[in-house]
Amino acid sequence: MAKPKIFDIPLAKLYLDNDNPRHDPIDNEPEIISALVRKERVLVLAKDIAKWGLSPLDRIAVTAKDGVPGSYVALEGNRRICALKLLRDPDKAPTAALRRQFAAVAESTARLPAKIEVVVFNDDDSFRHWLEIRHEGELGGAGTRKWNAAQKARFNKNATNPNVQALRLVDYAAKRGLISAAEQEKIKLTTITRYVSSPVLRDAIGLASAKEFEINVPQEQFDKAAAAFLKDALPRPDGSESPVNSRSDVRSRERYANNLRLRGVAATTKLPGTTAPKATAKPSPARNNRSPDHRPHVVPSDFKAVIKSTVLKRIFDELRRIDPEFSFATAYLLRAFVEKLAHQFATDHSLSTGGELHNIIARCEQHLAKDPAQVAAAGGELKLERKLKPLRVMAQDKDSKLSPDTLGSWVHGGSVPTDVQLKKFWETMEGCIRLMLDGLKK
Repeated sequence: MAKPKIFDIPLAKLYLDNDNPRHDPIDNEPEIISALVRKERVLVLAKDIAKWGLSPLDRIAVTAKDGVPGSYVALEGNRRICALKLLRDPDKAPTAALRRQFAAVAESTARLPAKIEVVVFNDDDSFRHWLEIRHEGELGGAGTRKWNAAQKARFNKNATNPNVQALRLVDYAAKRGLISAAEQEKIKLTTITRYVSSPVLRDAIGLASAKEFEINVPQEQFDKAAAAFLKDALPRPDGSESPVNSRSDVRSRERYANNLRLRGVAATTKLPGTTAPKATAKPSPARNNRSPDHRPHVVPSDFKAVIKSTVLKRIFDELRRIDPEFSFATAYLLRAFVEKLAHQFATDHSLSTGGELHNIIARCEQHLAKDPAQVAAAGGELKLERKLKPLRVMAQDKDSKLSPDTLGSWVHGGSVPTDVQLKKFWETMEGCIRLMLDGLKK
């Protein structure tokens, strides 16, 4: 695939494409010009070129014209070439009125280039790809993505875009922590624009102006009212119409503002002057840390393990994800995990796997207690003995909440475990489980 080359070509050497997607196939240039002028707003484009010149962001794409050495046909940029030809020679316009208009535009500028920078393509495949990227929409992200209302407002934040004030309010609320980033994306900026254009609504939330982002109420009151307003603009999960919606008229927006007052969320204290609200994050109130009883799963999210046994790995992964609200299913998995872990540890260390589960667990505990590496890691035999105590209790005390009999009672329906009991079982056994998992062959 040949790499396209960039040249400066005289306008006289550039031809319009008679097979351009903008019109049906046309055999001669005068008819192409007529079609483009009538349907493609070439006069407006010519006025922009006369004022600003050709865009430095977009080159015209061409290919060599068959039978005319040194000449080229426009593949992309036919409107621009047409506008330039008419500015160079207004007599090419299809009507007398248009000839006068193009002549007047041409006389107003000295920006018409003698040569045009073009990119020359020698094969259709590479050019077709770039044309698709430019003209066939987003193409899943490969093509050009159009700006939405918020992005246009950000670009025009120092201009007169009507959505600028709404954008300032929504951005402020997100930075202040009044709405989440996900909620910010769901709010329709054009809807907020309609509402903040209402002086009654602005008075209710404390926004002092339709143009400047300033408030005339205490910031705490503004935050409360703005948060309620923007939350009301979010789409409803059940698909019903939101209180703040795009179908509102002047009266409905005024009714909504009065509803904010009835709900007690509107701003009420007017200040003598105006001020720009500070968009620093609103400090969160101090809270107690979350109880471990309320974590979403039996296995804490920060407990990680690398397990070679595929069966044990699958059991562990399901135990990590299962909702403990399904307590019987969770108890089954917990019992299966403990049993499979004990069998795997015993097998890896050539211990007997005969007898009941508590016998196997006893052998695993005795092996760990005599392991010099574990003694050293624990900081001595006494400390290791303390760490292994839950395993000894599991092996020796049938009435203990840790015993295999208790696990079996849960599994076979003799008693009903709660999600908190299951979590506490894990918390008690976690240190021993870690020692056994780390002791498996990798």
